[in-house]
Amino acid sequence: MEGEVDMGKYLPFHGVFEPLKDPAYFAQVRVDEDAGTIVWPNGADLDPCELHERVTGVPSDEAVDEPDCATLPRLLAEWGRRHQAELLENWSLARARKPLKRIAPLE
Repeated sequence: MEGEVDMGKYLPFHGVFEPLKDPAYFAQVRVDEDAGTIVWPNGADLDPCELHERVTGVPSDEAVDEPDCATLPRLLAEWGRRHQAELLENWSLARARKPLKRIAPLE
């Protein structure tokens, strides 16, 4: 998904967001694939649910094809618990630079 959002209306440019007032610092933004959002070098990030809503105009809890942002962390934690042994085995394989085994996806 792509879009443009003027977050200046929504960001409290103090605390962790204070450096973002500087255009040169703001330009250091990058996409963090793991977090599913944009981040800056100091750890500041934006809520992916908030970005989704601002870009699409649709509240994230009304998105049809995706779990809502409140549910996703719970689903991921449950998946991790169910596959803990497989994840630990893959961690050992990765450290030994061996191919990883497939783990069933989140359903």
